[in-house]
Order: sequence, then C-alpha cells, then structure tokens
Amino acid sequence: FVSLDNSRLLEPSSHTNQIKIDLHPSFEKGEYIAISNCQQMTLSRIASVYRSTLYHYQQLTLSNHLTQAFTENSEVGELKAVLFVIQKTARKNKNGEFIDALYELDGTGRKTELVDDISALRVKCFERVSSGAVLALNPDQVSDWQHVRLLKIYLLLESEDEVLRVSKPYQFYDKQYWAKDKRLYQEIIIYISIGR
Repeated sequence: FVSLDNSRLLEPSSHTNQIKIDLHPSFEKGEYIAISNCQQMTLSRIASVYRSTLYHYQQLTLSNHLTQAFTENSEVGELKAVLFVIQKTARKNKNGEFIDALYELDGTGRKTELVDDISALRVKCFERVSSGAVLALNPDQVSDWQHVRLLKIYLLLESEDEVLRVSKPYQFYDKQYWAKDKRLYQEIIIYISIGR
C-alpha cells in the first residue's frame, strides 16, 4: 500500500526516469514509490535523490523510465509492504481449539488482528496478456505484475463453534467442499481493481 504522507509532481512527467516533486516528505535512494493520478499508477525504485532547499523541490531519478504520462499534481508516495496472514489467536472456542484470524503484518514486524474466524485466504490475479486475453492466475503464475488488472481475494469465514444440526457443503476458491464438522462456513470475495 502507499504511504498516506504523499508528495505531488511539480510538473508533468512522461517517458522519463526523472521526476520533480515537493521537498516534503523526503524520499531516499532505494525506496520504492508509487505514482498515481486516480486513473493509473506505476511503481518504481528510487536510484538517486537531489534536493533543492532553495527552490523547495526534490528530483528523483528512477530505476526505470515511466511508461505512462502523469500530470502535474499527481501523487507520489512511498510503497510500503503489508503482509496478510491467517494465524491462530490466543482465544479458544468451546472445544478448547484456538480460533483463527486474519492478521496484518507491517514492515516493522508489528502484527494487528483484523478479523477473527477467518480460516483461509486465497488470491486470484487477472492478467491481460499481449494477445488482449485476460488470464486468471495464481499469484506465483503472474509473468508481469504491471499487466494485472484485477485481484479476487477469497476469505473463508468459519464459525467458532458447531452451530448447524448437520454438516453442509460450502464453496471456497471456486471449489465445492463438504464440511467435516457442523460449523458454518461462508466464502467472502473481495475484488480490487488495479490499473486501467
């Protein structure tokens, strides 16, 4: 995700590896950034930084040339990695089993519980290939992340205790399963559109 402490482009930028942005916040060599104008976004790594305190700007030299045009005032923010994982909580259900939850792990190692009773997480990526076709792929099958246009995130919500009279089938990650217990299982699907 992109930092909330963003800068802005001070001039239009297209097909160049140098951009001029506000002096604050300051960026450092090696950081990853995202440049966005609400219609498109690109990612890059900073190769070098020049700061002019006299004229109040930073000039970032990027590790690659921009492939898209960005107008003045497009946003520039540091790209920060956030990892989402399923882990057991310290809480237990009526049977003494630990309860699963969806956690967020930030780059500092801090762990935050987001939603309890989530027992599985899967992601499907939709990549547009050179022929124009869109392929549904697992994240490890993506050949070029710049061509991914949609993420489909599957979460499996599982009741803490057995609440059904009989076990029932449920759908998850485009497959049908039969519950081995009397817990309620519910698939939650989230779509995230990327790019244009």
